[in-house]
Amino acid sequence: MKCLFRNSKLEIKNSAANAAAGFTLIEIVVSMAITVVIAILLVRLARDTTDSTLRFNNQLVTQQQIEQTLQLIVPEIRSISQGIDGSYPIAAAASSSFQFFSDVDRDGKLDKVRYFMNGNILQKGIIKPAGSPASYPTSTEIISDLVSGIVSGTQVFSYYGSAATSSGSTPLPSPINVLSIKTVKVTIVADQGLPGKPSLAGAETSANIRNLRYK
Repeated sequence: MKCLFRNSKLEIKNSAANAAAGFTLIEIVVSMAITVVIAILLVRLARDTTDSTLRFNNQLVTQQQIEQTLQLIVPEIRSISQGIDGSYPIAAAASSSFQFFSDVDRDGKLDKVRYFMNGNILQKGIIKPAGSPASYPTSTEIISDLVSGIVSGTQVFSYYGSAATSSGSTPLPSPINVLSIKTVKVTIVADQGLPGKPSLAGAETSANIRNLRYK
C-alpha cells in the first residue's frame, strides 16, 4: 500500500507539471500573436506617416512652383506689346495656351513668349528676335518646364474683354478673338499625390494688358 501511494503522488506531481508547462506554451503563443499584430500596426502607421509626409512635401513644393509661375507671368502679361516684326501683341490664345510678345528679360527687345500644356506639364517657350529685319525663328525657341501634374480639364487661361469688371465676369467665348482680349486670368491646379490619394495645390490671378486695356 505504501508503494502504490507513492506512485500516485508522483503521477499527480507529473500531471501538475505538465499542466503548468501547457499553460506556459499557450501564453507564449498568445504573446507572439500580440507581438505580430502590434508589429503590423506599427508598419502600417509608419507607412501612412511616410505617405502623408511625402504628400505634404510634394504639395508644398508644387504650391511654391505655382506661385513662382504666377509671379513670373503676371508682369509679362501686363507689359504685352507689339512684336519687333510688327506683329499684333497677342499671337494666339486658347484655354491651354497663350502666345504674346513681351520683354521677359528686360533687355529692351520684345521676345515671343509661349505658355502651353504638354501633357500634364505647363511649359514656357521663349523666342528671341533675330536678323534684320527682325523675326522670330521657331527653331531658336527655348522651352522650360514650370509646373507638372496639372489636373486634367483645368482651364489655365481665361480671357476677358473691355466690358469685364472682375474675374467673375463672363469670359470671352471660344474661339478667342485676340483683338478683344484686355484681361487674362491664369488658373493653375496641380496634383502631386499618390495613386488614390490626391494632393492638390493651386492658385489663380488676373492681369490687365496695359497697352491694350483702353483700346
